[in-house]
Amino acid sequence: MTILDNKQYLNGKAQVFKIPHHGSVTGHNERVWNELLIRKPISCLTPFIWGNLKLPAKEDVERIYKYTNKAYSTSKFKSRKQIKCISPVMKTIKDTVKYLKPMFSSNGQIRIRFKPGNDNSPTIELLNGAVELKDIYNND
Repeated sequence: MTILDNKQYLNGKAQVFKIPHHGSVTGHNERVWNELLIRKPISCLTPFIWGNLKLPAKEDVERIYKYTNKAYSTSKFKSRKQIKCISPVMKTIKDTVKYLKPMFSSNGQIRIRFKPGNDNSPTIELLNGAVELKDIYNND
């Protein structure tokens, strides 16, 4: 990775990391965790779902927690609920479209704020459905 090999642009280590590729192993780079980030950084990601593919996978969540104890997701994986419509409306829809796919609500927000001064402990707020990463698969 060019950025990792070009140290002239690096000044210190990051305290917060936006995990790439929805937490998938394809976005993992050991050098990033070891060279660009503080030990146990605050980490965030946005999950991805398409059919049976869910990212991060459960194994990815386990891997991420080896590098941080503060990991967050902008939403959970929600169970898909059947769309309920009035019978004539549903018939018209089915006659018009190829298939129906329930949509998830928009993702939440992870707000991380550092106060000026010597105290570097941030305030972390999980808004509009954002959760700790360990809870991403809980459907409650």
